[in-house]
Amino acid sequence: MQKLLLMPNNKRFYSFYYKLINYGVVLEVPSGIGTELYWNSKYHFKGTAKLSDKKSNNLIKLYDKQLRELYLSIDEKGKQKYRPSNLYILFTVLPFVNYETNLKSVDADKPANETRPLLLTEVAKIFGFSRSATLKRILKGIKSHDSPVFCIITEGDHEYIRINPFLVWRNTENPSPAITETFKATELFLKAKRFKHSQTNLVKGTTQ
Repeated sequence: MQKLLLMPNNKRFYSFYYKLINYGVVLEVPSGIGTELYWNSKYHFKGTAKLSDKKSNNLIKLYDKQLRELYLSIDEKGKQKYRPSNLYILFTVLPFVNYETNLKSVDADKPANETRPLLLTEVAKIFGFSRSATLKRILKGIKSHDSPVFCIITEGDHEYIRINPFLVWRNTENPSPAITETFKATELFLKAKRFKHSQTNLVKGTTQ
């Protein structure tokens, strides 16, 4: 697990690991070959959601392929582009994602017309940033296939945060064009990837 997460520092890794164990996010299960690790399905599962879960506003879809690519991104020097300390923000904001707008909101489980989006300054305060400009710089620097993971929306003197719906999405309905437009590069990349995959399968089918 340590190798998979690219965390060579033992102290940092085990500090993180024991938090996962102590809070029950990851379960240690003894087996004949050692200890196996499992995600606690109370917090995370992979596959099709149960009907009861689909109707719940507490369900958040994470697109693991895009997230894995983001985590494993390397720069022109071959080094990891985004440190875990930067990407943790992506996961800590999940409880604040409004299920209709993908904006960070005061009450994320309510319809958009019954709540309000959190200001960038409010989000910075929640996560312990003394200056909202520092948080803004970090968020704007995280990209997935040339498209922002976080979009800073400006309305007058106010700034809000919207998360890329191709990485995180809470609704059972597809996001509207008004939401996806800002993240067009991600959408086009995924469409091209699906087309390439379908063409590969077509070629395989014709050669059998």
